[in-house]
Amino acid sequence: MTWEPRVQVWRTHRSQFIPPDDRFDPERHSVAVLPEVEAKAFVVAHHYSRSYPAARFRAGLFREGRLVGAAVFSESMNPHAVASWSGGHRGVELGRFVLLDEIEFNAETWFLRRALTLLRQHKGTEVVLAYSDPVPRRTLAGEVVTPGHVGQIYQAYNAVYRGRSRPRMQLLDPLGRSVSERAVSKALGGERGAGHVLRALLDVGAPEPRLGESPVAWRARAVESGTLRLVRHPGNYAYLLRVPGARVDLPPAAGPYPRKATGVERCS
Repeated sequence: MTWEPRVQVWRTHRSQFIPPDDRFDPERHSVAVLPEVEAKAFVVAHHYSRSYPAARFRAGLFREGRLVGAAVFSESMNPHAVASWSGGHRGVELGRFVLLDEIEFNAETWFLRRALTLLRQHKGTEVVLAYSDPVPRRTLAGEVVTPGHVGQIYQAYNAVYRGRSRPRMQLLDPLGRSVSERAVSKALGGERGAGHVLRALLDVGAPEPRLGESPVAWRARAVESGTLRLVRHPGNYAYLLRVPGARVDLPPAAGPYPRKATGVERCS
């Protein structure tokens, strides 16, 4: 039996593996800094989470002038994460990396390299932290939203594998999206942007907060109602990428690259 390479692609917020098309043609493509509005619209339209991180820099992949991919470098939810993984260096997280399914399978490292080169414009950025979530995500009805990925794009780029993040309990909504503790606190705490976050939770069936209710109490009610689910997560894989031109020594790898036999992965 001949092994057929397959690539993970995204269509209407769903991840799937398909046979790759013809090889990527760099002559038809370009990479440029992407405005915030365009980046957010593209990511929300095509990433399974329908969400957009706190971006600090954005790069777009264009095919003959049309936007077909986005790399969004963002602030980590844990402000100490980059320094901790990198040994004290300054950097950002690769919050989203999304290519349309029409883009040939070997475009990822070509785009990533050029996006990282553009990132040099963000002064003081030395490294990029990228996580890969190997755990499949399912909707409440059991439909697979994404089969999980081990970071083959980063491995192809020769990123430094730093190990796994700590195991944790993960809160998921009915669509299989992760709901962070920060989002719950923001929604119930009346912070800036709280209305948008709360509306998103209510739209998927979460209960209305009670007057003076704590985030912990509200989360318990949401889980009891069956709207949100608590599942155990073994931890994401963490990779470090050096920004081109940065004179930094990255820590040693934590071990060999994790492997998965499902094919070439595309999105973060």
